[in-house]
Amino acid sequence: MRRSLLFLMLIAVCGTVIATTAEAKVLDMVVSAVTGNWSALVFAAVGAALLAVFKVLPNDELYKFVKGAAKKGGRFITLGLNKWKYTKPIWQNIIEPWIVDLIRNTVQAAVDGLVEGLYSDNE
Repeated sequence: MRRSLLFLMLIAVCGTVIATTAEAKVLDMVVSAVTGNWSALVFAAVGAALLAVFKVLPNDELYKFVKGAAKKGGRFITLGLNKWKYTKPIWQNIIEPWIVDLIRNTVQAAVDGLVEGLYSDNE
């Protein structure tokens, strides 16, 4: 009886040591992940905050703001490149007719298709 009790106590002590060691290793892993990847945690927190803000804003106003900002950026790029004598012929003959159409036909089509696909379960 005493041997079985001693054996159970030994198992309990060994289990406690193993669990404590495992917990310490897990805790060390968590601490090193948090301290080593602080930038990832900051980006995740900022992303979560932005998602919360975007959820509060009405969709139409957010869409209008983003589209307006992108349109202003596009105007800034095209007016700058179209007025400079070195880039004017390249912009008018190569970039505007080819690259801008390529962006419209690939990036815009991909985003539109993705959004339609995401809304497809609502039909």
